[in-house]
Amino acid sequence: MVNYSDCPWETQYNLKRVYGDTTYFMGIFKLKPNLQYKIDSCILELAYFKKNYSDKEYCYHLEMAKDTIYFYKSPINHEDSLIFIVGKYYYQWSNGLLDGEGMHYFLENMDSLKRVRGNDLPDLHYDK
Repeated sequence: MVNYSDCPWETQYNLKRVYGDTTYFMGIFKLKPNLQYKIDSCILELAYFKKNYSDKEYCYHLEMAKDTIYFYKSPINHEDSLIFIVGKYYYQWSNGLLDGEGMHYFLENMDSLKRVRGNDLPDLHYDK
């Protein structure tokens, strides 16, 4: 599947292939300038795959590029209750769950924040 989307902060071009329980994805994201957070336009390229599997208690969700981007589990009967092992901030950013300040802070510190482990993490805030 090929997809294009445009929103106020970015333009996306995506290519996605689902094969069994694995999803292969390649995307190009063009961030638009943001004067409030002093972001110049830039382009991010991303290629990854997702794998989902389950046991008797949990569904496990793994997304990987060169390393693990995020890995979480959710109880089978409460799949909206996510328990992160690693990558909670990356998941929030990639799914549009951060506010403008959190998004800016994540983009400035992505290299270290995407490796943060754990589930009970503080919200991201940008100190101006």
